[in-house]
Amino acid sequence: RPTKEEILKIKQHIDKTPKQPLDAPEEFILKLSEIPLLDQRLAYICYVLTFEENMAMIREMLQLCRRACKELRHSLYLQQLISVIRTVGNRMNLGNLQRGNADGFDITILTKLKDIRNKDNKSNLLVFLVRWCKRHLDEKFQDLLPDTALLLKASQLDFNVINNLLTKLSQGFKDCQYYTRCILSETSSSSPIHNRLNDFIIRGGLQSLIMEKIMINRLNTSLI
Repeated sequence: RPTKEEILKIKQHIDKTPKQPLDAPEEFILKLSEIPLLDQRLAYICYVLTFEENMAMIREMLQLCRRACKELRHSLYLQQLISVIRTVGNRMNLGNLQRGNADGFDITILTKLKDIRNKDNKSNLLVFLVRWCKRHLDEKFQDLLPDTALLLKASQLDFNVINNLLTKLSQGFKDCQYYTRCILSETSSSSPIHNRLNDFIIRGGLQSLIMEKIMINRLNTSLI
């Protein structure tokens, strides 16, 4: 956007030498300065140009997470692996009435398997489980292994990033609504820009934001 100083200098030049034509850059700056509500129009354009790209990014991340959740929920190999870990845990806690007959376990225990070591301290429970599964599960379920590449990619997702991006888009949309009201107040209802502004605000952006918010809430609920 041209600064006030730039516009003032151009107008002073026109007043001093009205017959001398302006160079193309100066003429462009002057034309820009004559557009009403230029700041609001530029902010609106910038938001609209990046809106679909940002929404597509959010959809892609949510879709990746949904695919990973589906992969985990329906993996027979993983079900068997979880069952083995539970059985081993119950065996190790045999005799403990509170912990020796568990129907399940906290998933955070998976990160602690490597910390449970054998008597000579040369191996750990994670190594034992890996070896046992390779001997007993790989042959039976080798065609049913989870898509590890998909799971690895999904594990790198950060829901805080998704939420922050969605929050930023929502705040930007509110600003965009304000800009739209300002522009429409200075624009004839018969102008093409009038319909374009309303179309994005009413039919496009708002519906997309609401849908993505519902999707991410449902996904959070399903993960819980």
